[in-house]
Amino acid sequence: MRHPHHRPLVPAGRAGSRGEEHAGNARGVAVRAHRVALRAKERGVDEEIVGAILSHAEWNQGDYPLDRPIRKALFAVDELCGFIVAVAYVRPEKLNG
Repeated sequence: MRHPHHRPLVPAGRAGSRGEEHAGNARGVAVRAHRVALRAKERGVDEEIVGAILSHAEWNQGDYPLDRPIRKALFAVDELCGFIVAVAYVRPEKLNG
């Protein structure tokens, strides 16, 4: 159940699919990740969570290395979710059904 004052870090309709985000648009993804992290900081999200958000992208691991369990877990889950979506898209019915 969501908190009554919950506001998503990424506005609805602006997140796009992972494929759209990453297809030749690394700079856009970087800008968006930093924007999400800034919003999280402004809302008082713990620095550990913000660091995990920033560390899950390989291009940002110099500043936010995978040196903590939460960062490793988010990185692994992100890769796994991408794989699951890719497998779903190769099905004849795609994501339907």
